[in-house]
Amino acid sequence: QTLEIGNKYMNAKLLALSVLAALAELTGGDAPLSHFVGGGSLNADGQESHRIGDYIKVEAPKQGVEVDDTVFRILLDGRGDPNRGTSTFDSRTSPLAAYLYGAIGDDGVERSLKHVVHPMNTTNSQALLRSLPRNVVNEVVTACSKVATTRSEKLQKLAGNY
Repeated sequence: QTLEIGNKYMNAKLLALSVLAALAELTGGDAPLSHFVGGGSLNADGQESHRIGDYIKVEAPKQGVEVDDTVFRILLDGRGDPNRGTSTFDSRTSPLAAYLYGAIGDDGVERSLKHVVHPMNTTNSQALLRSLPRNVVNEVVTACSKVATTRSEKLQKLAGNY
């Protein structure tokens, strides 16, 4: 059971990162992850920069969407002890992965992962985004446009295509 939970968790994280890679590819090319998810720096007012979790609405999975509750909770609330140090390569919580997992469930993640390749190119980026429900793509693109302000206009145009 632990390996199955780990596999579902990693698949949701992989999908989230791949969606971000697709958005980057379609709006100007590769960029630091923090450009799209925020955090890790201070803005001109000395406040911590906005994070994607500030704008994406993570809800409990709708009826008919099958998820592993443990995986959903770990993605949403985080793994490990929040009082112990944080990883330098990953964040403790994963609001984008939690949103995607809750919105499309295990089956949707598996379907979308068929379109995940590295490196992401335009054709694969478009296929990946088309594998997701339109409202899901629009929610993610809107949230990213509020964080990745230098690509906001391109992201908003992209939302209209899906």
